[in-house]
Amino acid sequence: MAKMKMVLRFTANDLTGQDYAEAARLRPEKRLEPEELAIWDRIAPLLAAHDYLNDLFVDSLVEYCRVVHSIDETVRYLRQHGKTYTSETRNGLQIKNRPQVGELGELRRMLRSYVSDFGLSPQARKALEAVQTDIFDDDGSDENPFTRDQASADAHIANSGTRH
Repeated sequence: MAKMKMVLRFTANDLTGQDYAEAARLRPEKRLEPEELAIWDRIAPLLAAHDYLNDLFVDSLVEYCRVVHSIDETVRYLRQHGKTYTSETRNGLQIKNRPQVGELGELRRMLRSYVSDFGLSPQARKALEAVQTDIFDDDGSDENPFTRDQASADAHIANSGTRH
C-alpha cells in the first residue's frame, strides 16, 4: 500500500501569501463582529494552508470564531462578577452558580468539537500527521481506478476477482 506523510504547517512563519489570500477571499466581513474577525484572521490562514478552508468550511469556521469570542466574553464576565452569587430564600441564604458558569461549560464542549474538526489540538494534530493510506491502493498499484480507461478497468476487475 502506498503511504504518504502529511506535512503540516502550524505557525505563521510557515504560511504563504496564497494561504493569506484564501483566508481573505473567504473572510465573512458581514457575519462576524470585529473581535470575531480577529479570531478568523488568526486561524483561517493556518487552515487554508492545509486545505481545511474553502467555501464548504466557512460556516463551521464562523461558528468556531463565535464560540471562541463567547468564551472570552463569558470568562471576562465571571472574572469580574465571580462564579457564584448569594440569594436570600425562605430557607435562608444560598450560594448559587451564575448561569454563565453552565453556559461556559456548554461553550467549551462546542469548542472541543470544532477543535477536533479542524485539527487544532495536539491530539487532533497528531491524528492529521499520522501516516495515511491511499484509498485506491488495495491492489499494490498507485493507480486511481476512476481514471482508468475501460479496458484497463476490466483487466483490473478480472485480476482482483472483485467488482469495485
